[in-house]
Amino acid sequence: MKRLKTMSLFLCLMVFATAIQAQEKMHDENEFQEKFARLDLDDSGQISMEEYIAHKQEKWEMKDKTMTEEDQEKLSMHFAKLDTNEDGEINFGEFTAYMKKKKMSKKHMKEKDWKKKKKMKQREKEDMDDDSNDPM
Repeated sequence: MKRLKTMSLFLCLMVFATAIQAQEKMHDENEFQEKFARLDLDDSGQISMEEYIAHKQEKWEMKDKTMTEEDQEKLSMHFAKLDTNEDGEINFGEFTAYMKKKKMSKKHMKEKDWKKKKKMKQREKEDMDDDSNDPM
């Protein structure tokens, strides 16, 4: 009987975890669609180089920054990385692949930061323990 309850609890947790993952995926897809639509100024279903640079320029202007030719060249190179099929435009699939990679990278960095902070706290604790054992 106890084993049956444990199995039931395990199955419930698995269903719950799957539902949460599905909800996160839907949220991500909606977020990606909204961002893509903001960049796709002419509603063509593609982001052109001009649209991409115009969007970035607008963001820079909001921060009272001026975009130089060097900045535009860097953006052009970044655009080329996103345009994986090299057709001169970024489609939703290319955009989504980039956004997922970017999101995973941020998540990984947060985990690394968390682990680094945890190690630092552990070292501080060990240092304090060492100091309290030191008679001097």
